[in-house]
Amino acid sequence: MPVKLTLRERDLICDETFCDPRYTQVAIVDGTGIKVDLSLDDIEDIQGYVAAAANHTENHKLQKELDRLSDKLQAYLDAYDDQDYKQSDVPTRLIDPFTKDAKKRWDKIPKWVQAKILDNVFCGKCMNIVPIVLEIAKMQGADLILRQDFKT
Repeated sequence: MPVKLTLRERDLICDETFCDPRYTQVAIVDGTGIKVDLSLDDIEDIQGYVAAAANHTENHKLQKELDRLSDKLQAYLDAYDDQDYKQSDVPTRLIDPFTKDAKKRWDKIPKWVQAKILDNVFCGKCMNIVPIVLEIAKMQGADLILRQDFKT
């Protein structure tokens, strides 16, 4: 299945984990990132390495980055029905990026407001308002957390 990674995420996997970096040898450049074809087993292995690195680092900023990457990889794992998946099969169904509770909360927001939210996010890197591609949506307490890939 195609997994989209930013260059920073690729670097985190290659530089901060014990994961074999050869998985990116056949990657397709996609905008500011890459797309890598991985099996569910590959994604699960990489996520394990990322989670282990996050658990063992003393650098708080690096830990947060690794945790976000682990969550992103988990979303890919959650997006496919494991029961119907075999290593040689094409994935059977893609689920939207929302958890059940997050979807209920998101659906309460008017469509025009949803569009404004997704088109007007402040980017801390470039210090501009940018549109986003939603990757993960989940509830954290009473807050709806939207994680995304910034498109500048």
